[in-house]
Amino acid sequence: MALEWIVPMALFGAFVSSSGASWMRRQRRLDDGRERGQRRGWVFPVKVRSTFPMDIRGEAIVDTAFDERVGLGVIIERALELGYERTVGTGVALAFRRGSEWRALSSFDLCDVPSELVVFVEPSPAAGITRLRCVMTFRTAAHYVDDADAEQATDEFTTLIESLSPIRAIPTTP
Repeated sequence: MALEWIVPMALFGAFVSSSGASWMRRQRRLDDGRERGQRRGWVFPVKVRSTFPMDIRGEAIVDTAFDERVGLGVIIERALELGYERTVGTGVALAFRRGSEWRALSSFDLCDVPSELVVFVEPSPAAGITRLRCVMTFRTAAHYVDDADAEQATDEFTTLIESLSPIRAIPTTP
């Protein structure tokens, strides 16, 4: 009789343990993001399109002095640091994915939520300037959006934009 409960109890214990670890990881990321935001002095906010199911989107057009190859290289480096994996996208210069619905079920960390990062190269407004359109989305049916999620997504998106050393960054309406 007692042996029948071992597997369900072990699974429940693993769920609670992983949830607690992801909560602490999330708090560290939020604290780090607040510190970066204070040093930076500016943020590039994301838009919460739906609180449940989660749908968060950040979109910006960034003009940078980097040439196209260097700018895309900077984004690749930053995306990999943020835990994204490069994928193939149709009609885009770069595409990345991260997270999964299964990981999002037992996690409080936005890094476990299914998310995408895509980058488009757009016509340059002037010589010596590269124009990139960056779109970052977080979507899952396993979470609702709270203030900490929006804060973490804003910090992550701002960090991505900041890595391009923008001459100008224009938010677009998603």
